[in-house]
Amino acid sequence: MNTSFQQAFTLHQQGDVEQAKLLYEDILQNDPNHFDALHMLGVAVTDEDPSRAVQLLSKALEINSTMPECFNNAAHALMKLGQYGLALECCRHSIALEGGNWTTYANAAEALRNLQRQEDALASINAAISIAPTMAKLYSNRGNLFKELGQHEQALLEFQTAIELDPEDATFYVNRGLTYQALNLIYPAIESQEKAIALDPQLGAAHDTLAKLYLLNGHFQSGWGMYHWRWEGRGLKTQALKTSNPKWQKDSPAKRVLVWAEQGASEHILFGGLLLEMQRLAPNLLVQVDERLIPLFERSMPEITFYAATETVDESLYDAHLALGDLPGLFRNDLDDFLNVKLQYLKPKFEQRAAIREALARSDELLIGIAWRDEDNPHDKSKNIELNRLASALNMPGIKFVHLQQGIIDRELADLQSKLMVQIYGYKQVNESVEFDDLASLVSACDLVISTDNIVADLAGSINVPCWVLLPKAPQWRWLSGVTLSPWYPSLRLYRQEQQGVWNAPLDKIRHDLVPLLKQSTQYN
Repeated sequence: MNTSFQQAFTLHQQGDVEQAKLLYEDILQNDPNHFDALHMLGVAVTDEDPSRAVQLLSKALEINSTMPECFNNAAHALMKLGQYGLALECCRHSIALEGGNWTTYANAAEALRNLQRQEDALASINAAISIAPTMAKLYSNRGNLFKELGQHEQALLEFQTAIELDPEDATFYVNRGLTYQALNLIYPAIESQEKAIALDPQLGAAHDTLAKLYLLNGHFQSGWGMYHWRWEGRGLKTQALKTSNPKWQKDSPAKRVLVWAEQGASEHILFGGLLLEMQRLAPNLLVQVDERLIPLFERSMPEITFYAATETVDESLYDAHLALGDLPGLFRNDLDDFLNVKLQYLKPKFEQRAAIREALARSDELLIGIAWRDEDNPHDKSKNIELNRLASALNMPGIKFVHLQQGIIDRELADLQSKLMVQIYGYKQVNESVEFDDLASLVSACDLVISTDNIVADLAGSINVPCWVLLPKAPQWRWLSGVTLSPWYPSLRLYRQEQQGVWNAPLDKIRHDLVPLLKQSTQYN
């Protein structure tokens, strides 16, 4: 180990990463194939630039493929890029070379978890714990796995073990709080997040989760007051807008304001209901939404200029900006504020609605649109339901089903037809379209929509179509806790699980509520 590298490595170990990186770069200028410098520079840049880290570590492994630590560090960088399959291969190489240390098994478990192989991930984390039985974060990781497997009580025991081993690690309280939340135990969940914040006042995940717990509990002012922490939380894929223009404030004289997109299409619809109120404060409004929603929004709000969420809006066109998710904090701080909700703020193509209705159902049939899966979270068993389970529970004489489901569903429809002899109809023009505008027309043609928590429920609510929403025991914050009606969408009725993962009770209630509708001679709509 030469003197320059030893100096860089010492600085790295002492926490002076920036100076160490400069020295590693100098070494590589003179010797581009210096294995140790390639390896450690790759480690040093993993968090800020995982792509470059993978390049450096790959080159190091081309020079020397016998170093298990290098494979393990490459796995860590690959996971930062979402390349979990390659990360798992690196972990396997590392284990083959040295039998594996606890970090390698922990990395393998994380890769397997992201590949939806939770049982295999559990075996890998068990191996890590057998090597390092006093490593607190391994128990927290195992707790997260048990939570994903629906074994919440076991998950809580794992988090308690982690806390006992290291009571100062705030992330363990965050994870415990999320598990309480999954059990719909709101107050213990709040207490856990507050404990995490007390230990680490700058921990974004705790503030973000606490904000959403307040919103779930109907404490809107407190929730929106903390909602800015979503940018520091977990799971938000949107990047904040980078612009030299100032953020819009309530007393701002700016008349040209860009409301920029964040989160997904469901949130664009939900928060989009506040745009007309925002326009009263800033008459010249430019708004970004999911490109598939633009025709629907343009028809509904012709005085607002809409751009695709992926489009860069020239700074010369606006004087100030505001994130779409900041609008509720301006206009929805208590339940009385929801009296301002418009029953219908998005307008489908009404001429298409009549044609769809005529093509799909007779006047004496109840046309029910159904959606059973969130395509953004297709593996989330807590909020999705199997089509066979939904259709068998709701199949009654006088009902004609039309599917509103996005994605590839031919196999599911064929399976339903062969096993239960239940026919779910589609409308080809809409089902082959990628535009939400066409889906909204199909939704508007239905007498009733029955859906899990996905964009179909948001569309129905925004166009004022009756929709019965199947919710898990622990729903997202937007559905509030314990209520049967949505303040955001007055046309929605909420049917909640009584037991986590068990749909019997809400399905039985929906079936019961359908009976009087079938007895009516007039359409439900």
